[in-house]
Amino acid sequence: MSRWYVDIRMPDGAYAPVDDANQYGFFNGLVAAAFGDGVLAWDWLENDRFPLYSNYINELAPELIAFYDDALDATPPDFTHVVEPDRGYAVFRTGWEADDAWAMMLAENGGARLGGLGHEQGDNLSVTLFNRGRYLLIDPGYIEWSSRWGVAKGNHHNVPTVNTEGPPSPIWMILGGTDAFITDAQKDGAVAFARGASSWYGAKFERMTFFAEDDYVIVLDRMNHVLPRTFGVTWNGVGGGDTGDPYALLGNGARWEPDGAGVEVRVAGDKGSLVVTDRENQHGWTWSQTRTHRTLDVRAPYAANGAAFVSAGLPYVPGVEDPRGFTQIPVDGAAAVRVTGDAAVFALAQPNATTRSFTKTQTGSLALSTNARFAFVQVAPGAKSGGVYIDANSSMTLGSNEFRVSCGRVFAEWRGARWAFRFGDAGGTLSWSGGGTVTGSSGGVRAIATPTGTRIEATRAGWITIDASTRFGFAAPRAR
Repeated sequence: MSRWYVDIRMPDGAYAPVDDANQYGFFNGLVAAAFGDGVLAWDWLENDRFPLYSNYINELAPELIAFYDDALDATPPDFTHVVEPDRGYAVFRTGWEADDAWAMMLAENGGARLGGLGHEQGDNLSVTLFNRGRYLLIDPGYIEWSSRWGVAKGNHHNVPTVNTEGPPSPIWMILGGTDAFITDAQKDGAVAFARGASSWYGAKFERMTFFAEDDYVIVLDRMNHVLPRTFGVTWNGVGGGDTGDPYALLGNGARWEPDGAGVEVRVAGDKGSLVVTDRENQHGWTWSQTRTHRTLDVRAPYAANGAAFVSAGLPYVPGVEDPRGFTQIPVDGAAAVRVTGDAAVFALAQPNATTRSFTKTQTGSLALSTNARFAFVQVAPGAKSGGVYIDANSSMTLGSNEFRVSCGRVFAEWRGARWAFRFGDAGGTLSWSGGGTVTGSSGGVRAIATPTGTRIEATRAGWITIDASTRFGFAAPRAR
């Protein structure tokens, strides 16, 4: 549990208020010596938000004085991203300082969910964001037991919805609620991401969260039901209500500006126009204290058996920088967007495996054609480097490169003429129109030259790197 607090720690030193929890510190200094763990010592000592924390339900200052070992070196963590499927979370961060970026997706199941007993909330697949020094896309936290239903329901979290309902919260102790699962994730490489799945009220949900440019979140949603249903997404930020912070409802999203920082959420759907509304909600980050804020509700314009959405959570500092540009690309039956910033980001979500084609103007970088249900591309200026998520059992043409994946997904990235291909736990087979010299690989991954390019086979999670200059002599995917 002590390391769990480190895993979910936000850049300002507060802990993410998951389930019935407030934004307090933790007594890691009390157990650091017992575990011989310098990271726990660091977490307690080096915390500007809650320095030398000792008082929550009981005052433990005497015990901390007695048990803390000054000889133990306080050591900052040597990791950034954390993915714990069994514990039900994926956390992405750029570092451990107050000005770093941080994002989290929840997908609790089994003991991680039931262990909360009466303190579990309806937060399946919820995504939160801290950046520009502030908690921007929020979990509502906890007020007190008698008021918990003001923050515990699915609609109080940043989740997909069916007929306006988010995931159910347990009614009493371990009764009710549903599991969620992290089904895939990547911590290394050009872009970190996590994929999760859950179901409630007869609907099935898949969600992918990409930590784009190590700064903001791109969230892809697919959902379906055997009967027509109205699907949507909901987002919460600090603004409006009684916060005193600015808030604005936008045509395709909302803007919150808490205490010198800001975030815009923009949403695209697969059915063209969206129904965009808002409402007042509560959050409680200090025991028994309640504040209100505005919640964004976005839903499809009509009921259907399936739907898809792409949401972007775009942080900025008001008066200093503008949010990144967000453009929905008109395409019937799919949600496709372009986000422009330091890099060009393209994202696609669609209910069915239908082939879609996009020009380089639409993507902001390279022409693309794919039948994938989920697609994500991040490309640096001039296409000198970039990364692309290629969904399982799909094909994609990106610039001059053609990819076909069977079984597991692949994340392909390039820098100059050097390529890296990363496979998930399922492994898989990739047919690539390019080729070159293998310069490194993990166990269980091999490349085989073919008349049309290269076939890469992975029996499990792993990676392989290839220098394409030995075959083609060009650096990056060429635009067609």
